[in-house]
Amino acid sequence: MPRRRGAVVEIMQAAKTAEFDPGESFRTKYGHSPLDLLVIRVVRRVGFENFVEAMSISPPLDEPVFLVFTSAKMVPLIGDYFSFNGSEAPG
Repeated sequence: MPRRRGAVVEIMQAAKTAEFDPGESFRTKYGHSPLDLLVIRVVRRVGFENFVEAMSISPPLDEPVFLVFTSAKMVPLIGDYFSFNGSEAPG
């Protein structure tokens, strides 16, 4: 069962207080920070266009993230997790 958003925020704050950087080993291994982790809260599909409202889990943000993407086969569902780098995917 996934942790509640408040619990994730609490863990992230505790890590910051302890001066622990959870992304450090990822950066050391791969040379860049891990992508943001989000969970889908609302999805609307029109044809092949997907309109998604998501909440950021890591880093925890108070405002929703909105994105639109085209997909013939992949249909996003409420509760799905995905990673996102905050920029447009290459065409």
